[in-house]
Amino acid sequence: MRIAIISDTHLAAQAADFRQNLREAVAWIAAAGVDLVIHLGDVTANGVIHAAQFAAAAAALGELGAPLLAVPGNHDIGEPGGGHEPPFSPERLKHFRAAFGADRWMRDCGAWTLIGVNAQLLGTGADAEAEQLDWLRRTARSARGPVALFLHKPWFDTGPTDPSFPTARYVPAPSRAAMSEALAGVDLRLVASGHVHQFRRRIIDGVEHAWIGSTAFVIPERWQATIGRKETGVALLTLEGDSFSLEDARPARMRDLDLADYADVYPELLGRD
Repeated sequence: MRIAIISDTHLAAQAADFRQNLREAVAWIAAAGVDLVIHLGDVTANGVIHAAQFAAAAAALGELGAPLLAVPGNHDIGEPGGGHEPPFSPERLKHFRAAFGADRWMRDCGAWTLIGVNAQLLGTGADAEAEQLDWLRRTARSARGPVALFLHKPWFDTGPTDPSFPTARYVPAPSRAAMSEALAGVDLRLVASGHVHQFRRRIIDGVEHAWIGSTAFVIPERWQATIGRKETGVALLTLEGDSFSLEDARPARMRDLDLADYADVYPELLGRD
């Protein structure tokens, strides 16, 4: 089975360049003959503020020509605890589900079990977070072969016992521990995430942790340190028996757009150093 993985499309009516990069990804996906597309979140540029962006994003992703599974990101439904970003919004979660289907899911693919988790619930302390963790425990227990996990944020940097971080880059520490408990005993092979707009691959405790870059833009060095590879692109996951291969791909005409050039999409960038 061949699965295209995309992330951080940041779609909005005024984000024409991001939309064009997605067109290049769609063309690459069509040529690759994939069976499924997984979107790792931040589907919209700022749907958490502008609900109309969900319809625009759904129309754009309707051109994929393959079944789509998606999980939400912070720009879609908000950030646990708020901070400098809008706080988690149950109302926007409803918009996401209406546009893209379930925000968590399980899919059997031959010997494999694919699990998608809503990372934006993790750290909210809401009933929905506890419900999702209960669901994850039940789903994990039902898996009979290798498991691949998909979520918007990286689970952690170097390991699940990393200390808390001052940024919202990773899953909050208490929720990381709860996820580890929920997935204890499963044959976890792969964790794929977006959010950071960089490609990075690490094997930690026998599990491959893959960061998938954005199709939309890269973040300039003065705002974000390079800890992976700052390029736009997609990834191709191939499942064969109980084995997998994962390769990054760069559609030929996809551009490395610079976030700093798009204050019309993100007015909060105006005046930022």
